[in-house]
Amino acid sequence: MYKESESGPSPGAASGAPSLRIKRSVALAVALVAGLLLIAVIGLAAGLGVSQRNLHQAQDDLASALGGAAGTATTTSPTAAPTATGATFACPNASNGTMYTSSATSGGKQFQRFCGIDFGPGESTDLGSVKTDSLDTCLDACAAREKCTGAGWGVISGDTGNLHSCWMKTNLTHSHKATAEWGFGKLVQGG
Repeated sequence: MYKESESGPSPGAASGAPSLRIKRSVALAVALVAGLLLIAVIGLAAGLGVSQRNLHQAQDDLASALGGAAGTATTTSPTAAPTATGATFACPNASNGTMYTSSATSGGKQFQRFCGIDFGPGESTDLGSVKTDSLDTCLDACAAREKCTGAGWGVISGDTGNLHSCWMKTNLTHSHKATAEWGFGKLVQGG
């Protein structure tokens, strides 16, 4: 017959306690990582929700700007100064200072167009951005946007196809030099 030792637990039983501590530590670490992942997913979902809301607002602004807005281009003086043709003003080959009259609103807001300048942080306040196919279409979006007094348009990293970034702005103070391909239109009449 087998007789249990009276000297205490067997050596195998004593080794179970550290194993239990390790299992608890691993379980706690897994729970902590899972909790952090859950917090990250919730934060990402909230951020995407705000981003989507802003995207829909910008798309609505663009749609209202493009509703019947073809626009016309004119020059600033009666002399033979170069003019932009149609609704296209393509930097760097376009002539600085030409005027664009937007028909996106009933007031026919006028913008003076430039190549190679922009208004950045500390020089203006961003109102939002949309994707458009030209500076003139960008200016139509600005004309339809309340408080917009200028807009910059051009290719930014990540743009694909023929739609490029149009940044609508207000509170323009002073400009800075940008790439020659970057176009900017500044509201001069109809604000």
